[in-house]
Amino acid sequence: MEQRRVPPSRRRYEVANPMVSARVPRDVYDRLQEVVKESGKSIADFIREALEVQERNVGEAWDKGWDAGNKLSEGKYRVTFHCAICGAPIEVTSPEAKQAAGQYLREHGWAHQPCHERKRQETQRSQQTVSPPRK
Repeated sequence: MEQRRVPPSRRRYEVANPMVSARVPRDVYDRLQEVVKESGKSIADFIREALEVQERNVGEAWDKGWDAGNKLSEGKYRVTFHCAICGAPIEVTSPEAKQAAGQYLREHGWAHQPCHERKRQETQRSQQTVSPPRK
């Protein structure tokens, strides 16, 4: 069987405008046909407009999620202290300030809760194994 020759202009058009096809339930098809008929738009125009709306919605949702995540992480991980002179908050951001804060915390016994528990248990065990001096 011989294939029909497709003109180059038609090939370019089909490449630039690919076909979209979808199977939908009858009620969705009927609703789509009704909306398209009432609006006087083509299905392609309807899809184009719906896509623009969805792109905006996705962008807004992404922005809201990003902002909420930033606020949550700032509340959880931001380290600040008050200025010794004016009392305004200062955020710990520089490597030097982070190093100084870490050194201060280590020197003052800050550690993980499980590490404190383990050390307490080890201290209790070592005190139990040491026998009292004999007279």
